[in-house]
Amino acid sequence: MRRALLLLLLASSGAGAAPVPKDAAFEEQLLMLYGTRTDEKKQAQFTPTANRLTIRVKKAEGIAFHNAVGAPRVMREVTGDFLARVAVALPLFKDESDVRDRTITAGGFVVVFGKEHNLQFDRSHEIEFKAGKWAWMNRWNVNSRRPREDIVRHSTSFPATDKPVYLSLARQGKKFTAEHSADGKKWELIHSVEESAPEKVLLGLFATHDRNETLDIVFSDYSVVAPKK
Repeated sequence: MRRALLLLLLASSGAGAAPVPKDAAFEEQLLMLYGTRTDEKKQAQFTPTANRLTIRVKKAEGIAFHNAVGAPRVMREVTGDFLARVAVALPLFKDESDVRDRTITAGGFVVVFGKEHNLQFDRSHEIEFKAGKWAWMNRWNVNSRRPREDIVRHSTSFPATDKPVYLSLARQGKKFTAEHSADGKKWELIHSVEESAPEKVLLGLFATHDRNETLDIVFSDYSVVAPKK
């Protein structure tokens, strides 16, 4: 009887099972699914679930310079070759009347090799002047930043869409290959680049924009696996 009463008291008092603080539980979930968040300017809210990460980025302060290392992001350490895939959904704007010099919303991959050395592969919605009028375009961007060198850029444009579009980034040694897909099954090559990369790198997702409003950039079906031999 005394033993039963003791067990009941322990259970009711929560002894031996201290609750995890809310913030700690959130960070643990984010770390397990996506990596460690970084947001130097404290301009974003991260909402993770098992299959989706929403990065809500506040109204931009000035023009976004399309630099992943400086944007709200989640990062994790990856060793050796990898195949990373994710679907990215961006808001689609229909109003071209408030066009500034360069309006951009972007989300995608970033790989950090070292100080001032990184590779980013993303999709963006950007305003472009084509056929005598302004129009929103979906652009694939592969940008390589290296110490003491100009940024090496490769971009391809397609009509913009608010539907999720899949990105794939594969590493094989020093070679990084970027592909895209409408359905996550049939892939098309965008660009390949070679980087003097260490065996261990930081890999993650980033979101940025320079709109005069708060925007949600949504990542889903994120996976990082060893490539098939």
